[in-house]
Amino acid sequence: ASSYWELSCGRLGLVDTKNGLCMRNDGARQTIAQEVYVQTDTELGSGTSAAHNEHQKYVDNEGNKASSSLFAGTSTTISTTGETEKPIVAEIDGEENTCSPVSKDYTQLMHHLSPNSHSDIVGGAIDKKSVLVHRTGLEKKQSSSTNARLSSLKEVSSYSHVRVEDCCHHAHGGEAEDSIRALKVDLDGSDSGSDGNTNAHTSSEEWICRDSAVCNGRLSNEDLLKRIQLAISAVHAMGQISAFSPTHSPRLNEEDPHAGVEMLCQDSSDLAMMGWELYSLFAGRCPFQLESDTSRLSVSRAACKDIAKEAGSIEGVPHSHSKHKRDRRMGEHRYIPLRELDMPVMLCSLVSSLLDIDSSDAAIKYNSIVEVEEDLRLMADQPNKYLFNTPTGGFSMPQRSLYGRENSLYGREKEVSKLIDAYEMTTDANAQMNSVVVFISGYAGAGKSCLVRAVNGRFLEKGARFISGKFEMMCQSQSLPALAAALDEYCCVLAQDVDRIDRVRDVITKAVGNEGVVLASLIPNFRRVIHLKEGLPPTHLTGMGAIQRLVFLFSALLRATCSRNNPVVLFLDDLQWADEVSLEIIQALATDPEVQGLLFIGSYRENEVGSDHPLMERLTKIKHSESVHVTEFSVGNMGKETVNALVSDSLQMLPRMTRTLSEAIIQKTAGLPLFVVQFLASLCNEGNLRFSLSTRQWEWDIGAIRALLVADNVVHLMTEKISRLEPKVCESLRLAACFGEQCYGDLLLLVDRALGNDVGVASYLDVAVSEGLLIKLRLGYRFSHDLIQRAAYLLIPQSERKSFHLWLGRLLWKTASTYELDANLFVVAEQLNCGAELIDVNDEKLLLAQLDLRAGKKAVSMSAFLPALEFFKAGISLVVDKDWENSSGRGLCLDLYNSCAEMEFILGRDDELKAHVGEVLNRSSTLQEKLRAYHVLVQYTGTQESAKDAVTTSLTIIDQLGEALTSTPGKVAVMSEIMKTQTLLPLKIDDVMNLNTMQNADKQQVMKFLLLAARFEFLSGQSAFTPLLVCRMVQLSLRFGVCAESAAGFASYGVTVGAFLRDHDTALGLGKLALAMVDRFPGARESLPWVFSIVYGIITPWSDELLSHTLPFHEHAIHVGLSIGHNEIAMICANMYLRTAFLSGYPLDKLMENMRVRSRQMLGCKKNSMNVLNLLNAPRRQFVSNLLGRSADPAKLAGEDIHADTLLKYSGEALHEHLCFVFYYFQMWLSYLFRDYTVGAEMALKFQNLIIEPLWEYRIGGLSNLTFIYGLTSCELARRETHERDKWIEIFDEALVKLEKVSIVVRRNCQHKLDLMKAEKASLFGHHAEAASLYDSAIHLAAKHQFIPDQALALERAGVFYLSSDDANASRLFKRSYDCYMKWGAL
Repeated sequence: ASSYWELSCGRLGLVDTKNGLCMRNDGARQTIAQEVYVQTDTELGSGTSAAHNEHQKYVDNEGNKASSSLFAGTSTTISTTGETEKPIVAEIDGEENTCSPVSKDYTQLMHHLSPNSHSDIVGGAIDKKSVLVHRTGLEKKQSSSTNARLSSLKEVSSYSHVRVEDCCHHAHGGEAEDSIRALKVDLDGSDSGSDGNTNAHTSSEEWICRDSAVCNGRLSNEDLLKRIQLAISAVHAMGQISAFSPTHSPRLNEEDPHAGVEMLCQDSSDLAMMGWELYSLFAGRCPFQLESDTSRLSVSRAACKDIAKEAGSIEGVPHSHSKHKRDRRMGEHRYIPLRELDMPVMLCSLVSSLLDIDSSDAAIKYNSIVEVEEDLRLMADQPNKYLFNTPTGGFSMPQRSLYGRENSLYGREKEVSKLIDAYEMTTDANAQMNSVVVFISGYAGAGKSCLVRAVNGRFLEKGARFISGKFEMMCQSQSLPALAAALDEYCCVLAQDVDRIDRVRDVITKAVGNEGVVLASLIPNFRRVIHLKEGLPPTHLTGMGAIQRLVFLFSALLRATCSRNNPVVLFLDDLQWADEVSLEIIQALATDPEVQGLLFIGSYRENEVGSDHPLMERLTKIKHSESVHVTEFSVGNMGKETVNALVSDSLQMLPRMTRTLSEAIIQKTAGLPLFVVQFLASLCNEGNLRFSLSTRQWEWDIGAIRALLVADNVVHLMTEKISRLEPKVCESLRLAACFGEQCYGDLLLLVDRALGNDVGVASYLDVAVSEGLLIKLRLGYRFSHDLIQRAAYLLIPQSERKSFHLWLGRLLWKTASTYELDANLFVVAEQLNCGAELIDVNDEKLLLAQLDLRAGKKAVSMSAFLPALEFFKAGISLVVDKDWENSSGRGLCLDLYNSCAEMEFILGRDDELKAHVGEVLNRSSTLQEKLRAYHVLVQYTGTQESAKDAVTTSLTIIDQLGEALTSTPGKVAVMSEIMKTQTLLPLKIDDVMNLNTMQNADKQQVMKFLLLAARFEFLSGQSAFTPLLVCRMVQLSLRFGVCAESAAGFASYGVTVGAFLRDHDTALGLGKLALAMVDRFPGARESLPWVFSIVYGIITPWSDELLSHTLPFHEHAIHVGLSIGHNEIAMICANMYLRTAFLSGYPLDKLMENMRVRSRQMLGCKKNSMNVLNLLNAPRRQFVSNLLGRSADPAKLAGEDIHADTLLKYSGEALHEHLCFVFYYFQMWLSYLFRDYTVGAEMALKFQNLIIEPLWEYRIGGLSNLTFIYGLTSCELARRETHERDKWIEIFDEALVKLEKVSIVVRRNCQHKLDLMKAEKASLFGHHAEAASLYDSAIHLAAKHQFIPDQALALERAGVFYLSSDDANASRLFKRSYDCYMKWGAL
């Protein structure tokens, strides 16, 4: 034994001294204390024969107690100096090197082995080989230390068939021997004493079979995991020990010295011995044990060492003769594979690979202990995958996520992090950006949609609602397919939320109003979340207003239901196929600052869009939006490790086992996820990847796979796969592909009925579902990927595709009932249109053209303008010149061309619109046939910033219809028309409501063109023809009956009467009549914003109604205008609302927020008139910003919205004078408030030289406040500039007279202003008693009517008045004034 010990130390390069073990290095010795050194069996087995014989004697003397401990072929010695553990310090080539102490792992293992630990893990570093307790020259252990260790090992030995001597430290004699003997008595029930034969009856077989759990059946999952952990600890310890072996020392990388050190390959005998020990651990027996002799080990440890010894020389270089001899001896003693003991397959493969390390049949080629440890840790970390889940040979790739597993993805960690960060920003109340958008690009099949859907669970866990939609390349007949599908899903989710549905339903109803019927036609489930009035038709719209209505309704739905507390994740896939209307809505949703809590995620194929693609133009606009945070990233192909992880998971095999297969797949597919998945499935289907029932794992011939000829893309691969299916299945897939990515079950039933199929098409499609090609839905089937759909479609030869579509369309058209045809109208028409070129019978062409017209009109009713245009164009392509000549075809041609022109007007197809309108005008023989085309032409001309041309064209058509108007309007002509209208007007205006509805078709057309002309004049700011136009509208209504257009006519005539005749009472009556007309005619809803802006913005202020009372009506007008797409008129209403709110003392912070929103909306109209309106509102926005303290100089009207240079910029333009008028007004007001009277005087003089437009006289509210500020400034200048006192007093008196006239009409809105002006004049002239009384009256009236700014100003001026006579009263007034300013929000 002592010779064996010395040999072991020598092989490790160690020297045993009285102070412990030392490393031997060129004669130099350095003491190593408190460390563990392990020598492997293979190295020990290469010693002298004498030493081997001595060791064999020792084993025999111990009564064959050689245990099957975890590492039976190793020896362990632990110094017992009691010193603190130190790192190993060794001198190599003259340099001092420090290594991590092995004893740290030893200490951790001992902790696991303590009686207090519930783990059954046996430390790998404490019992390697028999510790030679009789070795002389070592220090005696301390009794307390030894007893503590032995008590720890007591429990271990009872579990793991480990000999007591193997567990003891290196010691001999005295207390240590007594402790060892006591422990053995406790464990074995007898005292071994010093005689090795005492316990000869305790054989190795008895030690091995102590583990009854293994002998009687498969280990429980818990026990299996414990043994896995035990194996990991032992393998880790052996790996550390091997690092100190001279034959396994690290070496530097010669090619790259900076790359660090790399370990040499492990000696195969080490790995084989490790396999021995792992087998013993998990099987409860040694691997090479004969079935016929269970009384002893047929192949002892020494024999195993002999086998290892014969494997090669001391340096580990294999020898051919030795290898042959070892293979022969190993073959004589084959082991029972662990799989036959019902052990986990991957564990069996690992152990067998170690035992067969030099065999070509090894499943895994291990090169080092580190690799073994890695695989064991992988099993421990994922036991459900590698240990507990028994492979059955069923191969199925996940359909939910092409390359994702539950709660994780393959190689997409960075992308997932970006999505989560975007979501966190969406729900962050302190986020600077209102909107968060993510765009994901990548090639087809790269896994863009799978990435988002895999993160869906994370979104749901955080409280979000996830909705999604997908655009399709072939299905262009559907209306907004992706958006409608996503929001339909969203409405379904909202309807199922019983806690919120009532409140949500009220909010949505208020948000979308009567136009909700438009969304209901697009989104079936929308009816479940709104109080919808049945039978109420939507407002008929033409032009961009129809698109703007859709934008508003989609935004309104999300504004009403989406918030940071109730976030929504909207994912739209394949944006490269999105239609222009969908892109418009997407841009609006992504940039709408009022939609909060919405995370928009869009994906597109970067190789299918260029810089001029409509999608890229929209993306650029979104990125340039100031309120949007945009995240962009691309999803590329998978790398080697990622593909290997996917293959490993799919086959339930260790990654090391599938690496060669993964590399072959990478070579064939370039790592494209969809290609990888389908190629792997094809290997299985073709038998190149097969499941072995004997080994219970997948097998493959890597050479055959590498030699395969594979399609160059996934589409061709899938085409080949589909073509190998049963012919009926293949035909059914071809048919399904003709419908696009999704086909509905009712269409399949129609096909079955038409063909008389005994076995339905759906049955064959179910086979495709099992192949992973389709996904079965509640209402039909959907292809797993659009590339699979494309592959199925390519099975139809290109020369036969048109005929196939035509056959399918005819089949459906002929078989379907009236109801079925209406339900599937779009699909039938689309199939027929695909093969329409093959129709050679003109009657059939006309029938199909009528079907297209029917489908187009149905699409229009659903606001599906782009599909409608395609159907109308298809119908036009079917008619020929001779169809214009016969009565049956002429009406069809006119309807198709006019409908097509209307859709082109909505979609902005200018050139095509002009062509189709010109065709109608050229082929029409009567004015009536031209009117519809003229109507489109006038609207188109008016929206192209050519209002004058639109008015001229309208007047020409009106003249042709018999209602000529003068071409040179003047005051005389206007007054003549007014008088003529007045004579027709009844004494009681309410009697007009009793008039009949207009029946004359020509007069109805005249009313339409009169309204168009009046609207364009109104929007362009021109008013030359307006009085004449509205007078004629009223005259026709009074003579021929009223219609929807009469509402706008009566409202506009009310302004005319008030302005020209100063008859405010009649004007108010006409305003009420106009409102009644709106309620009477549903079609008049289109005119509601215009009517409301006139009635509540101009006419009502002529009454004594408080301005603040009109605010709700202005809000309603804005809402209706936006909801019906009349954004320009809605912004005019918004301008009136902001002005009224400002004068009424609306809180400044909320007012400023509203002004910002309206400013963005005005600019969003992209009309010059709206740009002008926004610019004219800029001085008011800057004024409010100054009062809020958001400018450098509060007394100077300059900042973010406007400055003095703005006036110079527009110098010389028609806009300049009006802009200067507004600018001087607000600058004069600021100067007065902040007592900068020098600037105030300058502004007053400039203001005096400007001519106020007559329109200002109509707007009494604005006029009264303008006069008020102008008068107060003049009064203060008269007080301060004594040399020009008379001039300023004269100006003040003129303003006072004008305000007195206004106050007669609108007393409640102006009397407090008038009293304050009179008080200032009385104070100027020293009439103190009168001034005091007037100040009190002004303060009281302003407070009574809630004019907070005027109340604050009156209190301030009263305080100044009392400052010289009553300081206490003045102080009190100033305090009240301050409170009012703060209430208003002025800082």
